[in-house]
Amino acid sequence: SNLNSLNLSRNMIKDASGMMKLPSNLSTLNLSENQIKAVPCCNNLSNLRTLKLGENCIESFHPQYNLSNITDLDVSNNRLNEVPLCFSSLNSVEKLNLAKNNIQQLPSFCSSWSQIRDLFLKDNHISKVPNELWNLKTLLTLDLTSNGLETLPPAISGLKSVEVLLVGNNKIGSLPSELGDLLHLRHLNAFGNRIRSVPKELLKCSSMTVLQLGYNQLKDMPSADGSWLDLEELILCGNQFT
Repeated sequence: SNLNSLNLSRNMIKDASGMMKLPSNLSTLNLSENQIKAVPCCNNLSNLRTLKLGENCIESFHPQYNLSNITDLDVSNNRLNEVPLCFSSLNSVEKLNLAKNNIQQLPSFCSSWSQIRDLFLKDNHISKVPNELWNLKTLLTLDLTSNGLETLPPAISGLKSVEVLLVGNNKIGSLPSELGDLLHLRHLNAFGNRIRSVPKELLKCSSMTVLQLGYNQLKDMPSADGSWLDLEELILCGNQFT
């Protein structure tokens, strides 16, 4: 078979065992918006690069499923209570979408995602992040919006490449001064937290174009004289400025 892309989205597929019978040269498979509960061991699909499984009812992946060739994986809007064990094999993944599940913690094996560029974790129940996440030096976009985060640790300075950091709608009480070490950061959204002050070190983020700090507990901001020259959007509504 010459088939390399298959789109079966928006059907009524409940049993995904048919994946094991698909042609091995498939590089893209879209099974989003079905009713799949479990993902089988599909090691026959050794050429698969893009796997779309968003908006199903997925609770589990077969633990022996080898995902080492996947570069783009979408499992958003499912019923995962944890990051499946087989995700430890995602050492080629560049884009991983785990948004809108019931995940409460991230595994330390996220350190194996050594090629990752975009990680979406919005709308889960993550209250604490392992240090391994802050060491993902290839990460460009990190979305932790709408979780239960209370702090951002100093170790966040390990995100050497990050450009977009989205941590809005959490319970964060302060921003660490180490954010100033993120020299490529251009978009920071910390909307709807409990932040009382902005560290002056944030002014070192000279690439900043969008800064969203609305609905916090800010009373003042550091003087930005000569800094943030590229800033295009600054949102400070719903704070305590006088």
